[in-house]
Order: sequence, then structure tokens, then C-alpha cells
Amino acid sequence: RLLPGGQGVGDTRRNLFTFRFDADNRLISGGMHILSAGADRRVPQTIWRRLAARLDLPDLPPLVYGWSGMAAVEPDFLPHLLDLGPGLIAGRACNGRGIAMTTAMGKVLADWAAGTDARELPLPFAPPAPIPFHALLRHAPNMLLGWSMLRDRMDETA
Repeated sequence: RLLPGGQGVGDTRRNLFTFRFDADNRLISGGMHILSAGADRRVPQTIWRRLAARLDLPDLPPLVYGWSGMAAVEPDFLPHLLDLGPGLIAGRACNGRGIAMTTAMGKVLADWAAGTDARELPLPFAPPAPIPFHALLRHAPNMLLGWSMLRDRMDETA
């Protein structure tokens, strides 16, 4: 009953909620953490409980696998296509919404592979460039998560 067309879902909350089914019909979701200590056990369980609540599912299958990493976030909060040289392109920076965004980005990259000029694609296209103050800004999403969660709760009660 969920996503019969194979869609990926991403919401507009600040504390993102995103999910899709993979090719083996496994439910994939994700989320962020404020503190990395113990996150490898704590965060997958939190995401699992949120799936059950948000999707109004009486029961979820057992959690099989959890992993973590860093989300690629661009200053403009848009996914980007990188020009890596003649005949080479890369998609990146789904801004923590990659579970849903990469589903859509796959079609864009397929259009490019089929001959569409990269500058005609619906995503920013440019060579890689450094992000100013990256050493500091790379921690911003996690540092702002608590405030983002509070604002999401306030939006829900308004």
C-alpha cells in the first residue's frame, strides 16, 4: 500500500523524513543525529520508530541494518551536477534527502547519458568548487538539529 509506483518520499520538515523501497523491496529511511557518541545504535532505532508512527504502521519488520555518514549539503541547499571533465559528470549534495532525491536524480543523469546537454538539465551544473569555511560549516546541520526539531514541533501545533 506504500509507494506502489516505486517513488521516493522526502518531506519539507527541517528534521527530514525520507523513505523508499529498494530493488529487494526493503524499506530504506534515514535521519540525523546531534551527538555522534552512540549514534550507530541510537539513530537507527529512532528512525525505525518514526517510520512506524509517521506511516501509521502497526508493525515494522525487524531493523536489519543501520549505517551512518555525512550528508553532502550545498550552501544553496540544492543538489548539484559536477562537471568532472569531458564525458564525465557526477550528481551530489542531496542535502540529507538523498533517499528520495537520488531516485529523481537518476532520471536526470540517464537523460545526460542519453545525450542531453548537461546545461539543459534541471540541476545546477558546474565544476567542483571549494565551500568557504567548510571546516566549520560541515558541522552546522548537526549543531542546528535540536532547534530544527523544535521548530518542526511548533509548526505541527500551529
